Amino acid sequence: EGEGAFIDAPTHPLVFVDGGFAAALSGIGSLPDGAILGGLADLLARDPAKVEPLLGRLADSERRPMVALNRAWIEDGLVLILPDRAVLDRPVELVFVGGGTSHPRHLVTLGRTAEAVLIERHLGSDEGGFMNCVAEIALGAGSMLRHSIMHGEPDSVLSTATHVVSLGRGASYRGFIFTVGGGLVRHEVEARL
Repeated sequence: EGEGAFIDAPTHPLVFVDGGFAAALSGIGSLPDGAILGGLADLLARDPAKVEPLLGRLADSERRPMVALNRAWIEDGLVLILPDRAVLDRPVELVFVGGGTSHPRHLVTLGRTAEAVLIERHLGSDEGGFMNCVAEIALGAGSMLRHSIMHGEPDSVLSTATHVVSLGRGASYRGFIFTVGGGLVRHEVEARL
């Protein structure tokens, strides 16, 4: 499963440059009825009622210093919300390029028996940088998320990630991390059943 996660296939591409969502470089395409996919900053500006309640719901900034740092400097990130029984026709692909410091926050919520594939490619840049990503992933009963991450940054990039995954009854989260670059790459995953 891990090897096939990064094959060349049609996706819903979302590109982030220096930590910010680049809509002009992205191509979300058609989605199931009721589905939401896009950049966090843009969706907070356009429809805060659907996004704000998800921020900080799972990731505890009181006992996790990197989550607290992310919360203090949050700028952008991914929002993926699927209603009950929705299935994405192709993977969501996040591509992170550029340098500097960024603190992306990903909010993923899948309704009952919903299904999605999420692929992240962290490419960085030669100028180096620091990325501190936090993902809050809530999976409804019977839903499934396959989440593959590839780190291919130069050695001048430091990358940390905290993923908090809440799984409803019968839900499935399959995570795969492939690291081929980066000066320091650290992932922490907390699963709540």
